[in-house]
Amino acid sequence: MKPHMTYYFRFDICGLQGGFTLEKGEQQCNDYIRHTVGRDKIVLMLVNGGAAAAGWRLVASAGHLYR
Repeated sequence: MKPHMTYYFRFDICGLQGGFTLEKGEQQCNDYIRHTVGRDKIVLMLVNGGAAAAGWRLVASAGHLYR
C-alpha cells in the first residue's frame, strides 16, 4: 500500500515522529501546567470546538492533581 501524500508532509516536512498517544499528550499537559502554575494553585481550563470533549476529559481525570 502506497503511503498517503499527507504522510510525506507530516513526517518528512514537519518532522513528526509518530510516537504520540493520547496518554502521552495528557501527561505532557499535566507536566506543563504543574511546572507553569505550581501545585498550590487551582487551574480552571475552558475549551471550545473539537477539542472540548478531550479537554473536559483531561479536567475530569486530572483535576484532583491541582488541589
